[in-house]
Amino acid sequence: MAQVTRLHKERIDELYSGYKIYAEENGMMRKENVINSLRCIGLNPTNDQVEQALVDEDKKCPDMITFENFLNLAKYPWNEESNDQTLFEAFRVFDISNTGFIPKHEFVKIITSLGDEEMTPEEAQDFVELFEEDNNSMINYTEVIKLINAI
Repeated sequence: MAQVTRLHKERIDELYSGYKIYAEENGMMRKENVINSLRCIGLNPTNDQVEQALVDEDKKCPDMITFENFLNLAKYPWNEESNDQTLFEAFRVFDISNTGFIPKHEFVKIITSLGDEEMTPEEAQDFVELFEEDNNSMINYTEVIKLINAI
């Protein structure tokens, strides 16, 4: 139960909303409904990921899981790989020579014009200096993705 208590109450309430859609009268959920329930709360696991997580999570109850099991499943890093891949593909559009680097001026253009909170040119300049390799005006976008994931 210690792992579960690290979630904020609001998140637990959100998870319970997704869980109760598929929970049966006894308060437990059939394992075949887990993937749909996880998707109801905004997660996007694959069938294989859910199968492996269920094996890891609950060896005692072959057909049903409890809400506590569901909370633990919801904490798996379901979206990390796909988010990394999406970011990687977005940056690759500007990586014409396929080197893992994009021109600094393109990167500045991207981060000053996209997103909910656009950066000022000065903020963007400070940010890109963190990633500029050897002052050659190129940005290693793999390092940018690592920083984004660390935040």
